[in-house]
Amino acid sequence: MIEVNITRDTLAHNIEKTLRSKNVSSGLVGRLIDNLGKDIASKAMVGSELTNRCQHNVDWKGIRVLVSTKKINVYPQQEFDVSVHEIQQDIDYFAFVLIHKSFKKAWILGYLPCLEYVKKSKKFKEGEKNGKFTFQKQAYVAKIKDLRSFS
Repeated sequence: MIEVNITRDTLAHNIEKTLRSKNVSSGLVGRLIDNLGKDIASKAMVGSELTNRCQHNVDWKGIRVLVSTKKINVYPQQEFDVSVHEIQQDIDYFAFVLIHKSFKKAWILGYLPCLEYVKKSKKFKEGEKNGKFTFQKQAYVAKIKDLRSFS
């Protein structure tokens, strides 16, 4: 897990990008979190570039990466969960980023190849519970400790 300080420049750039975005599938804060996550993850993937493709967010040396980003209010622990809602055939890797609610810190949690992620994750159907949490839609859930590190 790599801890990252979010600079004012990075935040300002992603706010501008979010405001220019035509994606209206989530709220403004949700889009900002997604954009920050993609930006931060791409910097950890040397030689990568951000894409505008809806299937994946980052091209990393020919590998198609979907970045999953969530906002949190505590320091992440190895036992915390990561999740994706869909396993798409045109994705090679999943990468995971957490953004602190203050927008001052982020954590690049790691990545896994798609097929390995499916094997290590547990599938939850819509309406199923994981502890106190009830899934609003299908999800594949794994632990942070199961991810590969970028460092």
